Amino acid sequence: MAPEQLFGHSSERTDIYAAALVTFEMLTAKRLTELMCENPTEVEPALRRELSAVTPPIAPAAIDAILQAANPDPAKRPQDIESWSRDLSATLLDYVNFER
Repeated sequence: MAPEQLFGHSSERTDIYAAALVTFEMLTAKRLTELMCENPTEVEPALRRELSAVTPPIAPAAIDAILQAANPDPAKRPQDIESWSRDLSATLLDYVNFER
């Protein structure tokens, strides 16, 4: 759940946050709750650490895109999911092709 939903707010950026977390879970086979972050400032480094440990490696640009979309501040997330997903797909293509 995006942080702003705790206060009853949602927007397209809320969906982008959710998509980033689902992408994180698909790539790492871990849930955000498994990272055991006690402080909100620990979440971004923990996400980066887990994404950086994926084998085969994920492109740094893909990690950055996921982290930007998972930013707790909606204003710092991408504005629309279509362009975010297109850009992320392009950076993950190398990851998928490596598996073949």
